[in-house]
Amino acid sequence: KKRPVLILAKGIEHFSFASAALALGLGSEGILWADTNPDFTTNIDSIKEVIESCPSDAEPIMAVCVAGNCRTTSIDDIVQMRRICDNNNIWLHVDACHGGSLLFSSNHSIRLHGIETADSLSIDPHKGLFVTYPSSYVIFRNPAHLASLCRYPEKTTDAACMDLGLITPFFGSRGFQSLKLWLLIKHLGLEGLGQAIDSRQILCHRWAVVLEETRLFAFFNDNDFYRIAFVFCPEPVRELISELLKDEENTNRFRDMICRYTAEFCNELYRSGRVVFDLFTLQDIKNRIGLGSGGSYTVMAIAIGHPFIGEIIEGEITRNILDVGLNLKERMLKEAKEKVFPFQQESSSLKFGGPAGW
Repeated sequence: KKRPVLILAKGIEHFSFASAALALGLGSEGILWADTNPDFTTNIDSIKEVIESCPSDAEPIMAVCVAGNCRTTSIDDIVQMRRICDNNNIWLHVDACHGGSLLFSSNHSIRLHGIETADSLSIDPHKGLFVTYPSSYVIFRNPAHLASLCRYPEKTTDAACMDLGLITPFFGSRGFQSLKLWLLIKHLGLEGLGQAIDSRQILCHRWAVVLEETRLFAFFNDNDFYRIAFVFCPEPVRELISELLKDEENTNRFRDMICRYTAEFCNELYRSGRVVFDLFTLQDIKNRIGLGSGGSYTVMAIAIGHPFIGEIIEGEITRNILDVGLNLKERMLKEAKEKVFPFQQESSSLKFGGPAGW
């Protein structure tokens, strides 16, 4: 009998999948890791290779397609993933906890083409649909597949059954968490909800330009959805990096410096109570910093949660970012110069004079 394994792309997976593998008794060996593309999407060719080279004692039972990962909200090719799963008799789960919100937009739902073919999908309205935590769903294309997980299997296909305690796996009776999403839809309507998502997309593109024009940051991904990951690395510092000899020790020092200043910038904004960026770790897969693609960085991310921000508030946010950023820029540039030109810095600080100091 072969052991079941899951297939995930490394670096863009949500931590919950690894936790689920442990909770189900599959262990850390119950996950086969595929490669990630430079745009932070699942590498389709790598998925095929992982399946073909699967250990003889293992059998892939599910592949996870990421429709809006939690770091850059990049969206996988769902159609290609469906084709691979069909060819290998594997369950396709689409993690649309972020990207699922696009389903409500007539302008952007095409980005999720093929999602209707998933065997199951997850969507979190508290991430992308403007409701408070918690609001999370898992949806099955064939409800009968829930039967083995429920106390009353026959209720899973009974459309008249409204008792969540009978048909919801693992939980039993619980609060009506769906009420807030229902109220939002009733208030805005499906068309209004789609317009809010479209407005958020426009706002996200505008803020990507605002951040880029400060010349204080280096970006790890293009503005694709509503999440952009970046580090604090002003343009003059990046120019010094291009002059840096590709010495591993110097490279590591520069990477550590970028991580330190990114964390300091993010924390200072947070303490001000005006601007909050996420702070997490991400690999520079496309080598946009110039220090190699193998290193991981402490990065920030902007995630536009509100679809409507007025010009006055936007101006205040911009000023706050510049106030903190320009102050750190001078300190970072000075430290960077000392790392690249240590002898020049030392000699320039020497003073010559006579006994009286003249």
